[in-house]
Amino acid sequence: MPAASYDILVEQGIDYPFKLRLANRAVPVDWTGFTARFAVATSRGADAVPLFALEAPGDITFSSPEGWINIPISATLSRSLPSFEQFRLRESRLVRGRRFYQFGFFDLNLTDQEGASWRPLSGGFYVAPEVIA
Repeated sequence: MPAASYDILVEQGIDYPFKLRLANRAVPVDWTGFTARFAVATSRGADAVPLFALEAPGDITFSSPEGWINIPISATLSRSLPSFEQFRLRESRLVRGRRFYQFGFFDLNLTDQEGASWRPLSGGFYVAPEVIA
């Protein structure tokens, strides 16, 4: 099954508690024994420059039996992204009066206890620059 597509919009310098709930026929997934990797890079393919990655166990947490995946993108992490001038930003969006610039793309990969990998979600990664640091 192809990954669902979703764009993440992060305000630089603000904690962004990205939460995702997956269910199978309305029954939440039990994440016991799973690992996860959330990776952001400047592009897709061989020329991609990795920006950051979060992993479980560690950064990403699972809430079983409710089926939640918690991916915290901290204010510190968003501030540590390279300056906007370093990228040829392909796209921007105006959302609620803020301009979000595309930094790259993300993938969320999950691996079960038997080692089978699955990518349920991927998409664009957008950031609104912080005015006051």
